[in-house]
Amino acid sequence: MKIGGKSYDSGGSIIHSDNFYAKALTEKVGLSVETLDSSGGAGFYDGKKFVLKLTGAAFKDKFKVLGRYGFGLRGLVKEGEKMLKTLKRIYCLQNKQVAFKSTAELLNSTSPDFLKKVKSTMKESLKSLGVSDLIQNELVAATLHTNYNQDLNVNGFVGFVSLAGGLVGTLWRVAGGNFLLPPKLVEKSGAVVVKSRIKSILPSDNKKGYTLTYSSSADTEDFETERL
Repeated sequence: MKIGGKSYDSGGSIIHSDNFYAKALTEKVGLSVETLDSSGGAGFYDGKKFVLKLTGAAFKDKFKVLGRYGFGLRGLVKEGEKMLKTLKRIYCLQNKQVAFKSTAELLNSTSPDFLKKVKSTMKESLKSLGVSDLIQNELVAATLHTNYNQDLNVNGFVGFVSLAGGLVGTLWRVAGGNFLLPPKLVEKSGAVVVKSRIKSILPSDNKKGYTLTYSSSADTEDFETERL
């Protein structure tokens, strides 16, 4: 979106360091990246006052966080590290060209624990880990609200994905904005972009590919592609 003559990402403005595809594609099209840090500081506001202020000085901030939340935060960080490590299994499955009929099947194949998290709220998931109400209501709730405009009733899988960016790994963005990546990929691939609504994707009559039916501003067309 454009504000004051400048373009800004209105969604997907940051990318995690473990996002293999985004990193590889950004390098492939020759775009540069910017690593994000917390040097500018941050804080948690309860509606009346700041309950925690971080200055961006890593050493001092660690003691401030420890003083407010105690060592209970360590369990949350470990769970985030475990989730990110497990989530990367999806790349191995995709490299082997493993396909899934549903999201539930994909999650279960990556880790049965992911499917359990989807079926429980973030609040329930945190409670099972013994995470304090203070951490839940301040740190976790603030992260969920900032990233997804959601609360602790969101499912546990989404909740931990949201936390991973702030607790584990680093964050980066494409220099100039992530919105620069899609048009570069279109240019690099030589693809033709068709702006329309997809109506169906079905196996083709010859069983060798798929027929994609979409409706354009003019009429409905069929597009056939080979099955990989």
